[in-house]
Amino acid sequence: MGTLKCIIDTDPGIDDALAILMALNCTSIEVLGFTTTGGNISLEMANKNILSLFDYLGCQHSVYGGSEFPVTGSFPYATNFHGESGLSKDLPSPTSNISSVDAVDFINEALCSHPGDVIVICLGPLTNLYRLFQQYPDSMANIGSLILMGGAVGCSGNVTKHAEFNFYCDPIAAAYVLSTGVSITLVDLKACRQVGMSRTVANAMSSVTKIGQLAIELIVNWFQLDETRSLFEFYDPLALALAIDSDLATYVPADIVVNTNVSSQYGETVLRSTQGSINLVDIVDSERFFYMFSDILDIKASSLW
Repeated sequence: MGTLKCIIDTDPGIDDALAILMALNCTSIEVLGFTTTGGNISLEMANKNILSLFDYLGCQHSVYGGSEFPVTGSFPYATNFHGESGLSKDLPSPTSNISSVDAVDFINEALCSHPGDVIVICLGPLTNLYRLFQQYPDSMANIGSLILMGGAVGCSGNVTKHAEFNFYCDPIAAAYVLSTGVSITLVDLKACRQVGMSRTVANAMSSVTKIGQLAIELIVNWFQLDETRSLFEFYDPLALALAIDSDLATYVPADIVVNTNVSSQYGETVLRSTQGSINLVDIVDSERFFYMFSDILDIKASSLW
């Protein structure tokens, strides 16, 4: 099996940062580029965070700035969850810069260069994908597949009773992307809630590598932001893990729509049929996930779940 070519679209974010660290340290992944969007934090802060991660680790990767705003309105941000900076660890200001090429233009160019071979892994709002398909409709035919972390299908939301944060940020973009017929794996909240880590387990982790130590700090410090927190759920790392090994989970076919009407159900994901083309993650092998997470990031613990 060859190396997986992927693009990671992100709004980092603590769990985004963990997924990025996994991608950097995984030998079976070739990241063609990282694209950013507002969401958890502003676009400016998203760019700063990912560049700071790379500088801190002494690595260089191309970063392409994307959407500052959703299709309509503005992003709500999630500083109550991630902290004001979006990360739970203070990192030095970056010395590198993002590319002058827009995220959407980069994604289209990468897909044209590797038609059918690139997985786009979206860890934040889907605004960049919406813009891509609007500006370059032929790009749909060039995508290998999409892995999307978003939605709450048949379960409660995490930003409102009905909605998951990423889809709530830009439900118009989410609704459009899900309707395109592109090959999609949807990693929703119901899936992500199967891979949680307690405060006790987090505090027991250790690593001798810089990247592993950084991952541990991000998780442990997240707990310290609020003493009432008892469980860290690995939203974006799960999406990245499923790109590496799809056999970590089972799937059900689904036809899913997103509520774009301004109401209490705004951003809600609704399962319309189990006959659709979307692969909705069903049951996650949490033990295998945590073995993968710890192995890639050189983390040791007596137990990870």
